Amino acid sequence: MTLPYRPLILEAMCMCEGIHLAAKVSEMLASLLSDAPEKLSKQPQYDWGLRKMRSLVRATGYVKRSNPSKSEIDCLYTAIHHCVMPALTKDDNSTFTQMLNGLFLE
Repeated sequence: MTLPYRPLILEAMCMCEGIHLAAKVSEMLASLLSDAPEKLSKQPQYDWGLRKMRSLVRATGYVKRSNPSKSEIDCLYTAIHHCVMPALTKDDNSTFTQMLNGLFLE
């Protein structure tokens, strides 16, 4: 079975949400969603597939529309915090925070 090419799917979804930096946002998000299952524990509530991609892109678009002056990268960071962090276990929370810092502070 072939795997979907996430960066391209994410870029198209970002463009539909009106995100101008779609290529950069999609690469960051694809990297995060591909690394998360490898670095975090397996939990039944964790979903790193197409559903999570869609919810994060839609949340990023919503944050951007709510705060037009905010950068799209900051909107992505906010969306990730609101959509992903509440579902993480305590141990995975610190690991995921390190992943975010590595991704956003590059």
